[in-house]
Amino acid sequence: MSIENSSTVYERWLVVKEIRDRPTSLPVPVEEMAQALGVGISYESFQGDEELISGLIKKDGENKYIIVVNKSHPEVRQRFTIAHEIAHFVLHKDKIGDGIIDHIMYRGSLSNQDEVAANQMAADILMPYDKIITVIKDMKEEIEVSALARKFNVSALAMAIRLDKDEKYYQDYHDENWLNDLRQPK
Repeated sequence: MSIENSSTVYERWLVVKEIRDRPTSLPVPVEEMAQALGVGISYESFQGDEELISGLIKKDGENKYIIVVNKSHPEVRQRFTIAHEIAHFVLHKDKIGDGIIDHIMYRGSLSNQDEVAANQMAADILMPYDKIITVIKDMKEEIEVSALARKFNVSALAMAIRLDKDEKYYQDYHDENWLNDLRQPK
């Protein structure tokens, strides 16, 4: 599925969801999502004060958008950045001008609703709960947050936060035995 840049939030989300929800899509192909949305990706070096910037999304000509990713950051951070900027495109396309910047200092800040929404959608894109549960049920070895993170190609911290955010799976992620309990039918 491909979509024109003039689509609605709902139509853009459907493109993301269709790619995310493929049964065999692990890790979730965020670069393919960007392409399906008509958004380019460029990996670039950030220098000086900008080294902490993970990425940004900006207009690249009329009705064209590009995600610029800090190529010196780890792959798992780059993937989260791409998903985060896709979320800005889906949710806040009308606010994108010269760039919405994802700066390391903004992460975790609850003062900016748009950033919080983009972070939440990025987690939804990269680590959908139904896929987490499927992977947990299929794993033969003892389950650890770091093993789940590797399967989804995200950081262990991102996976721990994701698991911790859902109330029905709320546990202290330092005690990982609860993950194994998800495999047991109740």
